[in-house]
Amino acid sequence: MISKRNGTFVCVSLAVFLAITLSALSLCTAADKVLPGADESHVLARIDNLQEKYSHLFTKGLALPADDYGPNAVSRGDSTTRFITLQNLTWQKKKYHIYLNQSIGLAASDYVELRRFYPTEKVIGLYRYNPGYHITVHIAPCRAALLMATTKPVDEISVFGCDYQIVRDVPGKPVIVNLLGMPGKRQLVTLSARHRKFTKATLDGKPAPDAVAGKPFYVNFPGEPNKLPAHRKLGDLNPVDVPADAEALCEAASIKKAYRLSTTITEAAPNTLLAIPVEGGHNQDETCAGVRIDGKFKIATFTTISFPSGLWQTPVPASDSICAYYVPVTDDMLGKKIDVVVLLIKGGNENEQIKPQCYITTYPHPYETKRLILE
Repeated sequence: MISKRNGTFVCVSLAVFLAITLSALSLCTAADKVLPGADESHVLARIDNLQEKYSHLFTKGLALPADDYGPNAVSRGDSTTRFITLQNLTWQKKKYHIYLNQSIGLAASDYVELRRFYPTEKVIGLYRYNPGYHITVHIAPCRAALLMATTKPVDEISVFGCDYQIVRDVPGKPVIVNLLGMPGKRQLVTLSARHRKFTKATLDGKPAPDAVAGKPFYVNFPGEPNKLPAHRKLGDLNPVDVPADAEALCEAASIKKAYRLSTTITEAAPNTLLAIPVEGGHNQDETCAGVRIDGKFKIATFTTISFPSGLWQTPVPASDSICAYYVPVTDDMLGKKIDVVVLLIKGGNENEQIKPQCYITTYPHPYETKRLILE
């Protein structure tokens, strides 16, 4: 379904196009966070609708240079519209440079609009065509991004002022848009429907006449503002003596090595997890992890492992042995000293240098949502 000939990739649809990026992200230890969950089925539906609408643009593409766009970045489309997929296989936010010019396949024009369709939608901006100028975009950890750069008018529902998700936009039914914002934020938002006419709009069930009139309106997102990023690194785990209570965490007959990080969590968004990725050559059953609090261990409730290869790509890339452990952050953990512990079980490769780290993260991202319905 995909081939490479003379530096040009051929792909049958956006579904496969995005699957390539998503499968590549399966090499990341947090791959389960790349794919939409069951309550985000509208995200996949939106991608499918985009594929149907723009399928004529996906027959040819260009591989983009990794120095600016990251690994396995691809641009597809014609001389007026390009779709770009980017990926971030790390636990840290990445920034990439997007050149809105001929290097991605765009012919010269006066202006170029750049917008993002995934993981959330955002009108990034309208820019003058400049062969030497680039736009910096940020990709969240262990995430893919789908961008569109075009010199043509965009026939899409557009929201300016906040991230959003098109939940439903099909003929004969009201359009549903989720407006997204961080807790406690007040955003000035404007809706653009281009040539489409709507006569009624509601925001969380209340009339929103300014939305259909194309006028700016304020959206207040509930909750208390976060002082710290929802995703952040807490630190590296360092080698220590095997703790006396190690068997409470792991029932293995013998533990040769132990790693620990002592830290304090002062703030946590809803659905927060401690993520403990363990890099280095080892199998999942050769390590175990958990958190000690008030003298007792909380064992990691679930684990993700990296896929050994990305089967949608050619050549097929292989990954190092990486797994990640997750511990839900509960209220009793806040403000207290905790020890994050990883144990290497006897029988594992004791000569291999594993590198345990600890991040605080959340899934889904802790946006507050306001639902806008257009009729």
